Amino acid sequence: MNEFRFETERCCLGDRIFSSGAYYWEVELIHGEEWAVGVASPEVQRKGAAYLFSPQEKVWCVCRFVETFKALDNTEFNLDVTADIFKRVGVYLNLTKQTVSFYEPTTWKQLYTFTDVPQIVQPFFCLGTRGAEIRLAKRFSERTESKDNFEEMAEQAGLLENASL
Repeated sequence: MNEFRFETERCCLGDRIFSSGAYYWEVELIHGEEWAVGVASPEVQRKGAAYLFSPQEKVWCVCRFVETFKALDNTEFNLDVTADIFKRVGVYLNLTKQTVSFYEPTTWKQLYTFTDVPQIVQPFFCLGTRGAEIRLAKRFSERTESKDNFEEMAEQAGLLENASL
C-alpha cells in the first residue's frame, strides 16, 4: 500500500510536508457528491476501521456530503455555499499563525478557518464513496512576509471581507 493512502477510505495525503511558512493552493471540484479537502497531521490514522475526520482525529478539512457543505470541526459547521457555484476551494495554510482557512476563490469569500493547526501537516484529499473527482487546480505556492503576501494581495484587491487570516 502507498504510504500516503488510507487503508479503508478513498483518501490520501499529499507528498509535501509543510513545517513552516504560509502556503496557498486550490482544488477543483469536478464532480461528485462526497469529497473532503484540507490538511492532516502525518500522524493521522490511515490503517484500520473508518472514522470521522476532525481536528481530534488530526484532520482539518471542509467537505461535501450530497447537498451539504461542512467544515469538519468538532461541531460540523455548515458552510454557506451551494453546489451550483462551489466549483473550487482555496486552501490557505499559515503555520506561523497555526491556521488553515478555506475560500471560495472567485469571490475570496472566507468559508471557514481552523485554529491550533499543528506545526507539521500535509495536504489531505478524500473522494468519499460516491465517485467524486477532484483535481489540484493551483499548485502549492509559498507565501512570504513580502509584498506578494496573500493577505496583503487580497486586502489591496478588496477581496476579503471580515477575514481574519
